[in-house]
Amino acid sequence: MQKLEKIGKYTLNTLDRIYYHIVGVIIKIILLFRMLGTFERKKILPIFERRGVSIKDYTILKLQISSLIFFLVIAASAFGFLSYSKALVLSVISGSYSLYAIFTQLKINFGKDYHAYRDFFLGYLAISILILIFSRLPGVEGHKRYIYTILFSLIIAVAFSAFLKKRYGRNYTYGEVMESGNVAIVKSSYDLLSGVKPGLFPVVNTAKAKKGDRVKVRVESGFLNLRGSKPVEILEVAKKG
Repeated sequence: MQKLEKIGKYTLNTLDRIYYHIVGVIIKIILLFRMLGTFERKKILPIFERRGVSIKDYTILKLQISSLIFFLVIAASAFGFLSYSKALVLSVISGSYSLYAIFTQLKINFGKDYHAYRDFFLGYLAISILILIFSRLPGVEGHKRYIYTILFSLIIAVAFSAFLKKRYGRNYTYGEVMESGNVAIVKSSYDLLSGVKPGLFPVVNTAKAKKGDRVKVRVESGFLNLRGSKPVEILEVAKKG
């Protein structure tokens, strides 16, 4: 009985230490992200704003970088280019930052479109993990395992892209009129739902929108939409500038 009690106490003490260690690490990560957020607002974001980059585009840029790093680390581990221990550390850092940005900055800046962007980036992270799991399945070795992993990656990526397009896709976006006229110049931010990339676009101004107006713009998709959709016509003035 005394031995069992000692084992029980030792187990509970060990679990308590592990629990408090994990909680401590999580708190440190949260504090680190908050410090990074403060540093970004004071030092980094003003640089982008002076170059005409909106807070939305900046948020998307950060998430694209962190989620891409997560994917590359996972892929390197899946194909044997990176050890499991190194991949674990790098994926935890990049994945934690991605989740932090998704559930804080993304939610704050994207309003009613938040769910679409959330699902996109969470799906991106999930696909990366699924690729790693698939690459570790027993039964196939050698080069065949890498070929099957690549095929699996392509299939799941195409399926996820089709799902997002069906659920959230739209044939219009929003922008700000920078120059008016029969052919206006509209500035658009990154828009996942319509496939438009940030930039300045000449569009037909059938709505007679003026400089400074926020407008709803019809977009057209190219073949396979590899280069993104193109804004072509102002449909209406959404909000006066």
